[in-house]
Amino acid sequence: MKNPYTLGLAFCLMMSVAAYGQQRYMTIEKSVPMDDRSVNSWVINVGDEPVDELKKEFVTYCKKQFKVKLKKQGNDMLEAKAVTLPAISSKQGDLKVRVYTEKEQTILAVAFMPGYDIALNSQQYSSEMENLRKFTKHFVKGYKMDHLSNALAENESRKKSLEKTLQRSESEQKRTQQHLSKLSKQLASKKTDDAKRFELNNDEVSDKSRLEALDIIVKNHHKELEKVEKNIQSTRMDIGQLETLFADPTLTNGQAKTSSVPK
Repeated sequence: MKNPYTLGLAFCLMMSVAAYGQQRYMTIEKSVPMDDRSVNSWVINVGDEPVDELKKEFVTYCKKQFKVKLKKQGNDMLEAKAVTLPAISSKQGDLKVRVYTEKEQTILAVAFMPGYDIALNSQQYSSEMENLRKFTKHFVKGYKMDHLSNALAENESRKKSLEKTLQRSESEQKRTQQHLSKLSKQLASKKTDDAKRFELNNDEVSDKSRLEALDIIVKNHHKELEKVEKNIQSTRMDIGQLETLFADPTLTNGQAKTSSVPK
């Protein structure tokens, strides 16, 4: 029976893991330093994603979905001035984005400012702020889903390739074993003369050497297939978990009116 200390430690570890999982991908409203002031924003922890890649993808996302061109501002800022995003607000304003690292985690902060000293917030602009939250989560979900889907496709493609080469190796293995059996019978035959026996002995050495190599190749393929299959199952689980975490209705039309955005 486990002692109370061990059980208590295990419980604490489980709670810590659970708390960490809740923090990742959770949108939190808070003030974030941007330019020369702090701006009310939606902040989301996207894990260990590369900062530069995330910024690049966000720029592409805004350009493709909302026809908004974000420009770099300093090392970790992106900004689009005087834009209208009907899916978020009917007001014209500045879209501000900051991507930075905190405790080895990549953090995305998104704000929309309809005025120089005014940023969307839940107290004064509850529905618009909720739209901004969905806008932020929609991007992160799409970004993560694309990466996971690509990883899944790559692993499934590799699995098929490994299965084909394994099948070829196993077929060759079977043929080599059959040939060795045939050689053994010929070598045991009294009808085989010395010259033929010499050739058969060399063929036997070659076949045995090839069979040893094939045994290693087949074992390596099985190990690699097991590894790839684990990657596939792990990625599928990640996709399922991501679907659960981002179960909110998503934006599907960047030009939709605020009232038409799903709640």
